[in-house]
Amino acid sequence: MRYSGNKKNNDPTIPKIINKEEKTMLGQEFKFFNLLEIFKNREEVEGTGECVAVYDYTDFNMRWVEPPIPIYYISTLDEYGNSNVAPISLGTCCWGEHPWGRHYYTVGVQHTRNTNRNLKLNKECVISYANARQLKESTIACCPLPYGISEMDVAKFTPLPSKIVKPAGIKECISNMEARVIDQVEVSNTTIFVCEIVGMSIDKEALDKDRHSKYQLGIGGTDLVFEMSLTGSPARMNYGLIDQKRIMPCPSTIGDEKDWKGTFESWMLSELHRGRINKKEYKKLMLLNKSWIRNSDPVANGAVKEELTNLLRDMIWRPIKDNDYVRKNDVQARKEHNYVRNSVGYYDFTHELMEVTGKDAAKFLDKMLVGGVSKIKTTHAKYMTMLNKDGIIIDDVIVFRPEEDVYWVSTLKIDKMFIWFDMNKEDEDVSYREITSDKTMYSVQGPNSRNVLNAMLGKDITDQKFYTIVDNSIDGHPVKIARCGYTGELGYEIYCDPDDELLVETKLEECGKDYNIQRITTDVTTTSLPKEKGYVLMSDLERLNPLEVGFDWTIDWSKDFIGKDVLEKIKAEGGPSRTMMGFMIDDPKAALQFEGVITKDTKKVGRITCYTYGYTVEKVIGYALIDKDAAKPGDTVKIHGYTATLTDRVFYDPENKRMR
Repeated sequence: MRYSGNKKNNDPTIPKIINKEEKTMLGQEFKFFNLLEIFKNREEVEGTGECVAVYDYTDFNMRWVEPPIPIYYISTLDEYGNSNVAPISLGTCCWGEHPWGRHYYTVGVQHTRNTNRNLKLNKECVISYANARQLKESTIACCPLPYGISEMDVAKFTPLPSKIVKPAGIKECISNMEARVIDQVEVSNTTIFVCEIVGMSIDKEALDKDRHSKYQLGIGGTDLVFEMSLTGSPARMNYGLIDQKRIMPCPSTIGDEKDWKGTFESWMLSELHRGRINKKEYKKLMLLNKSWIRNSDPVANGAVKEELTNLLRDMIWRPIKDNDYVRKNDVQARKEHNYVRNSVGYYDFTHELMEVTGKDAAKFLDKMLVGGVSKIKTTHAKYMTMLNKDGIIIDDVIVFRPEEDVYWVSTLKIDKMFIWFDMNKEDEDVSYREITSDKTMYSVQGPNSRNVLNAMLGKDITDQKFYTIVDNSIDGHPVKIARCGYTGELGYEIYCDPDDELLVETKLEECGKDYNIQRITTDVTTTSLPKEKGYVLMSDLERLNPLEVGFDWTIDWSKDFIGKDVLEKIKAEGGPSRTMMGFMIDDPKAALQFEGVITKDTKKVGRITCYTYGYTVEKVIGYALIDKDAAKPGDTVKIHGYTATLTDRVFYDPENKRMR
């Protein structure tokens, strides 16, 4: 059946039937993708198998190669008997010719996943097909639970004892296939396991229904769900039923609120923001997690495992009511925000660092980035973006030139950067390597930051210029001091050897005592502080070009770079069709959503890219991508029913007086 318009159906998520007269003309024009070029050197990069990376860089989408794939769970055991349940879609069933008729399942599992480790260790698993009723459970099982903590327990699955293999199946699944690994092949960062199905348990009611069905569709006659696509920022999975009449997005109230998968720490922080847990519970979960990581033996450390499992299970199933969490009333976040605004705060803000060297280092970086890297003076730095060939931002970075022939690129997406660099490196004499583990970076921010550092450094930094990085020392230990930050205040960054972390923190506390220095522990360093100043995260820039976000000033138009031709075309045609603005909402309880629609006089004029509460401006603030000529700063708009005012993106200190 073909789908498109149907007057009775106004839900945009439900496909509609096409009349024969409305057939879309296909096959008129094609875009070619050289997959050998796109995936060149990709196998050299470990743990970077997310399909969204290649899509961001090349516009190639794996969904044009892979048809919708049924979602299934793989249950395995580790060496201690801890259960692991992983939702997986990289695989398919095949079977041998008669008379043997044996069935096999090929499963692709990345090296970084616990499932990969357990399959290599014990060679057994249970494969259970997921269904539409388990959308929430599937999303929970995707969350970054600590190693050895069972998704079976946290997601409230009921174990189904197996008859042949040791791992248990899942009672909530209609079909559970017991399997043994009979072969495996290493391909890039993934192992392809070939598993023989040695037994299976099928729900009797479903089996009886299938027997009496005219077509005997088997698993296809159930509410099996298929992985359809990854969309949104952060990316979320969309699922489709076999009849393709509905697309069901993953619950947005589970898991990391900013990243596709995130870490256990960022996931718990997201739940704290949602109000699903309080600060006391957050701290307890963090401590239990550390204790469990140190010893994941379920016998020796069984009490910790049980308590951590119970807390996680209790937490994830709590309902979230609208406005349960009012950011304005977060006492600790407000306190830390004000310390940075009024005195001084510090925090470990270590980014991923790539060191670039070689005769053609500047030439290569000039090609890869929009800014004039070759024009950066020694000990200076510049902020700039990296684009794909369609002119879309794929990373925003700071490039330092700490030495004459050395460049540092500070990023939060170094794995993707390696891929992109490898894909575009030609005959340049250039080398690049990650040095993140060689450096720890502390950010010291606030009007008293200079006083604190001058009291602890070997050289006075009073005259150090903005966006420079110079050598210095702390009690004879070498460090580099960069004058920059992400808060909108006077600030500095200390780059030290990881072995000197205790020294740096001790000196900060000692020399900052007179200024009541505060270690920042909340997320104000990525929310209220930078957002009031108009600073962006990469998540704010997804699918945008530099012209849409007002980054013309970062571009060196006198040299060539990837994506330049697209930007020049946009300029020649009158500029971008959208622009990023700010917005303010007076109601502190405003319940907003990322990507939320913005309307003016009932007409859609744009969407939200981010929002938070600003403790200095005392309003809900955020950024909005607004269609050209549809609205302007000062206009009143509606966002999820709340009245908002469009503004310039800088809410605080537009003259930059505080940073001098």
